[in-house]
Amino acid sequence: MTVNFVRQDAALSAAVAFLFSLGVQSQAQALPESQTPEDSSNQRLTASRTPVSGGLVDPSDHFIGANVTLPGKAALISWVDTGVHPWAAILCIHGLGFHKETYSALAKRLSRLGIAMYAIDVRGFGVYKERNPHARVDFERSFVDIKEALTTIKQNNQQIPVFLLGESMGGAMALQAAARYPELVNGAASSVPAFNTVRNLPLSMKVMMIGALRGPNGQVSIAGDVVGRSTHKEHLKQEMLDDPATRHHMSVRDLLAYRKLMGQNNKAIKKLSGTPIFLVQGYKDKLVGPRSTTNLFNHIATADKDMFLVGKSDHLVFEEGQFSDETVDTLVSWLSKHSDGGAPFALLPSQLSKMNTPVQAYVGSTPVGSAAAAKPSQTTSEVLDKGGRNQDSKDQ
Repeated sequence: MTVNFVRQDAALSAAVAFLFSLGVQSQAQALPESQTPEDSSNQRLTASRTPVSGGLVDPSDHFIGANVTLPGKAALISWVDTGVHPWAAILCIHGLGFHKETYSALAKRLSRLGIAMYAIDVRGFGVYKERNPHARVDFERSFVDIKEALTTIKQNNQQIPVFLLGESMGGAMALQAAARYPELVNGAASSVPAFNTVRNLPLSMKVMMIGALRGPNGQVSIAGDVVGRSTHKEHLKQEMLDDPATRHHMSVRDLLAYRKLMGQNNKAIKKLSGTPIFLVQGYKDKLVGPRSTTNLFNHIATADKDMFLVGKSDHLVFEEGQFSDETVDTLVSWLSKHSDGGAPFALLPSQLSKMNTPVQAYVGSTPVGSAAAAKPSQTTSEVLDKGGRNQDSKDQ
């Protein structure tokens, strides 16, 4: 169904546009060498989660999340079930204020199904914020990091398709990266990538006032706008507030750069003429309404596009374990549709966990990227963990 663009009040739109245009010409500088994360920068990873050469994980451990440092010193984390031969790979990009490990629950779920999972910190967030609470945001350098990550993943997974997945700010970056590097991706899944001017008006007013009083380096609290409105679950809000890697303050300059990034969506989606796109939107989202994402969907150039509306979801659909079985089923079905040969099982993931019949999944100890043959002969109860299908998702 096609939904036409809704014209906002002209005066309001002009005022907010002017607000966010102030100072956006100043590009965020690349972080100094001392602020780039090294292999050991993320202290929250256990000793068993050590990086190894080439972005592969140690096959001696059945399931490992490993930090990998790319050539440009960007930190990439991988979750690969070494007992399952992968049939697809995904690079995840986080939302505003969040970090790469917010995809941990989703990554563990999908890796058990044969999808090699990776995630990257946008510069200024995650390990960058942990090393320097006021680290400058650098979106352009982050796009270079994404390109390096995609190149590394494709080199290590030459026989399988590689997809992008992002949420909110990360969803916008996934669309824009797919437009920039179409030769490196087989498709992009983007959750709530649009920007809603009216719903973000409170944050816009704070940026305007603090910018006027303290200048471009003035710090703006985004905790109430990002954490407070991204979910209705109080315990999850507290977990995000207590997470040392989550960023709760940003400078006026960085928030203007963020607004500029979101404004680049309309130009980028016109270049997506041949890349499969999958948009996802939570119906109860208080930051980006369904209409905004539908409008964006209607203007994506490619004919190979799909949109999934999740009736019970808030702003978070994939991050922080907020996915449902239905959402995973739909995502995996879309990935399978756009993978040569499709997924190595006929049933949906949620159905697999209820069955004890053999599935045609390649199971073995073959590490990612190896050309060695893996053997097909495990039951679904052995492919999926014994803890049950809802072990990683929170409060479905």
